[in-house]
Order: sequence, then C-alpha cells, then structure tokens
Amino acid sequence: MDDRSHVLANVFVGILLGGALGYLCLTKDGRQLLARAEPWLDDVIDKMRQLQSSAAKARETVIEGKHSFDALLRASGYQQGRTEITH
Repeated sequence: MDDRSHVLANVFVGILLGGALGYLCLTKDGRQLLARAEPWLDDVIDKMRQLQSSAAKARETVIEGKHSFDALLRASGYQQGRTEITH
C-alpha cells in the first residue's frame, strides 16, 4: 500500500468515525441509543476489570509456583545444566 492509499484509507475511516460520533451525539435517536447502551457498556467494563484481576492473580500464582518448584529443585540437590539429580 503506497502513501496515497494509506492516507485515503485513514481519511475514509475518519469520515466514518466522525459521522457515527455526530449521529450519536447530535441526533435524538443517537442520544437514545447511547442511553440504552450505557448500562451494557458499564457491565462490559466491569467484566473486563474482573478478567484483568483474575489474570493478575493467575500470573502471581504461576510465579509463586515457579519459585516453589525452583526451591524444591535446589533443596533436592538439582543443579542447573546437569541431567541427573544428586542425592
């Protein structure tokens, strides 16, 4: 895609977004649509925050598990780079 096509594509996307935003903000039907969508959007945002929190907890759990596993290997005499475990 050359520069001219890229610019035209960006202009077209800008026109579409501007038209949609103008419809939603400047018309009665658009404002009603926004009012009906607001509770749904709030719910989606809450679910995304819960998902983010769950992902962070899972990440912490994996890190703690890795540290525990590494400590277990060290306590058992395993040395990195060796294929056998010493007793």
